[in-house]
Amino acid sequence: MIARNFQVVDQNGLHAVPAQMLAKLVKGVDFKVFAEDPVAGRFPADNLLMLMSLKVHQGGHIRIIVDTPDAGDAEFFFEEVQNILLPKRLG
Repeated sequence: MIARNFQVVDQNGLHAVPAQMLAKLVKGVDFKVFAEDPVAGRFPADNLLMLMSLKVHQGGHIRIIVDTPDAGDAEFFFEEVQNILLPKRLG
């Protein structure tokens, strides 16, 4: 398993849109992906309700763990997660 910590920088935190995008990303890969936090523990990262229930605010962290031996797959996946967690500008 390969893990990485991500800081949530969006001013709205890990709200419905990025949580949904993350869950969708997880459903599209061939390996298991988990999210982890000190209170909720480890859970499948395609669980949208669990992701949203973490209530990760701006500046908070979430740990993502991928169950793959392929470091290249993990790195590509982590880059996609980072893109989801970056703040989006409207307009």
